[in-house]
Amino acid sequence: MDDLHFIAGIVIIIAAFLIIAGMRRAPRKKLRHLMSFTTTMNIKEAMKVVIDFALQGGYRIDDFEETEGRIILSDSVSSTSWGFFYPIYVSKNDDGSTLVEVGIRGKAPIAGTIALRHQERCFNGLNAFIFTRT
Repeated sequence: MDDLHFIAGIVIIIAAFLIIAGMRRAPRKKLRHLMSFTTTMNIKEAMKVVIDFALQGGYRIDDFEETEGRIILSDSVSSTSWGFFYPIYVSKNDDGSTLVEVGIRGKAPIAGTIALRHQERCFNGLNAFIFTRT
């Protein structure tokens, strides 16, 4: 009977995390821990490439704010992840180049090393995608 209670407890915890992940909204404030790179594209071109990357890479576009240079991508809950938001900020540098910053925020209240791997995967994919367009 103890095993049954243990399994029921695990199922309840998983269901709670799935509900939280499904209800959590994309972050509106700029995150602190960002990975960044620069490109010679202008802001509008870079944002278009981010959108192409999202559509081809299987990400969903949860928020798009052209005037603020913000696009928030997300992925779904999977067998290896509770799902993440990927806020991407595009802005102009003083030297004329365009700065692209990629953040991450988990949909569930747990993340850790898995989040860093997912952020790196999104960052590297986007960086390479933009590189092939310049």
